[in-house]
Amino acid sequence: MKQLFTLFILASCSISQAKPIEIAPEYWLESSTKDITIDKGYAIYEFNFNGAPSENHRLVYSIDGKMVRTKLENSMLTIRAKAGTHSFQLYYSSDYQEVFTGKIEIKSQMRDRYVVDMRRTKYLHEVEKPVIYLYPEVETVIEVKMNIKGSNPFLYPAYKDSWNFVAKPNGDLIFGDRTYNYLFWESSQSAQEGELDLSKGFIVSGQNITSFLEKSLTKYGFTSKEKADFITFWAPQMQDNPFLYICYMYDDACDKFAELSITPEPDVLARFYMLWSPVSEKFNSSRIEEQEIPTMDRTGFVVLEWGGMEIDLEELKAIN
Repeated sequence: MKQLFTLFILASCSISQAKPIEIAPEYWLESSTKDITIDKGYAIYEFNFNGAPSENHRLVYSIDGKMVRTKLENSMLTIRAKAGTHSFQLYYSSDYQEVFTGKIEIKSQMRDRYVVDMRRTKYLHEVEKPVIYLYPEVETVIEVKMNIKGSNPFLYPAYKDSWNFVAKPNGDLIFGDRTYNYLFWESSQSAQEGELDLSKGFIVSGQNITSFLEKSLTKYGFTSKEKADFITFWAPQMQDNPFLYICYMYDDACDKFAELSITPEPDVLARFYMLWSPVSEKFNSSRIEEQEIPTMDRTGFVVLEWGGMEIDLEELKAIN
């Protein structure tokens, strides 16, 4: 008997005027077999992704809230787990199509295979490595609270209701006997129709991405260290593409990803997010209006946050 699950489908990044079509893919139990080679007390879940490339396909999943990054092998995800009931979240492909399963029960030494039909799921993108630097004018006890809009957030250092620490003017953040350079978080997020203005930005060749980012960040007011952190994270992911679309988001526009509450309130809260997409040589860039890059104020107690998100501009057909 086919076993179906409730799925939550999230909208794609798009500024298209067409209303999204919500068609839930099916998930069902294909087979359940005894496997005495599995240790007693344990079992195997297999998820077979219909239509997936046979190898080297990016996948992020969580089992009972613990996130794992992996690659599909022969369109198959295999998970060893303790016998019992487990919940899964599957983030399929570089566009992070997201699927939530209900609780799935499995018995000891069983190998249960589920078919995953990804025909019309919508897209979820991962906001990667937002980091927060804090520079008070004098050594200050600070509390930072996050309201993250996405799912499966990861925060570091450990976060429980808020971050509480001592910040020094040089940017050191003191948590007990440990010192950090910045606060870190990331999550998987949807972008609803019409929320992103992708008509502005830049078209840049991959071979020039380092110099382009250097120029952009200098204009905005990043320090040398902040620029190094940003460029060493993003440029290696971007440089092998012939051409790239890049769009920056600033300050209040970044509330769509997460809201920040900082006590005491900083004099300057500067937020800088980069949306980027590989584009082909055939991409029509004539409708891209070049963005203005502002310059942040670095007077008084300054907080700077940066992050980014890879999208697939040509697939979304946002401005072509």
